[in-house]
Amino acid sequence: MPYLGQNGDQCVGYVVPKNLKKNWKLFRHADRESLPRIFGETQEIDVVHYDSDKAYDGMMWAYSQLYPRLKKGGVFISDDINDNSAFQDFCEKNGIEPTVVDFEGKFVGVFVKN
Repeated sequence: MPYLGQNGDQCVGYVVPKNLKKNWKLFRHADRESLPRIFGETQEIDVVHYDSDKAYDGMMWAYSQLYPRLKKGGVFISDDINDNSAFQDFCEKNGIEPTVVDFEGKFVGVFVKN
């Protein structure tokens, strides 16, 4: 998603096929405002791609909100996990064995919920 105010809205959702657009919605607010709204519209999530608040507390809060709603077999992806230990700590606390991918010097964490 482009940064706000950079005239990139035409790129947002570009990869979503037209036949799925009716199921797609963009929430442009901070996690603590958007996640409750999202959860008001859907109870179960198939895929999470977390690329939002990079602060430890922000990541831990969002992970704790998203994980319970991720369905069994659902995929959780988190960017920039090398910024702090939130992803590692969350996985250890929940008995999750993630895969960590190095992508151009940045690390992405991935796991499938059991």
